[in-house]
Amino acid sequence: MRLHPGDRLELILHRGPKVRDNADFAFIDPTGKIEWAAPDRGIVRITDPLEQRGEIVELVADWISATGANPTE
Repeated sequence: MRLHPGDRLELILHRGPKVRDNADFAFIDPTGKIEWAAPDRGIVRITDPLEQRGEIVELVADWISATGANPTE
């Protein structure tokens, strides 16, 4: 996460600390909220966490499922 005091916070979605082959990776963002910084890394700008909570929780759950995220990798 990156905090922008008084303005917003940014949630960074990535596939982990190691460089990975992106040839077979794709993620469909049904919310349209992800701004792609790289083929496997996106940024979600959160301006109203209470209003956006449900949408963000669902988006993060989908990301974890799609990436097979494992915190020990």
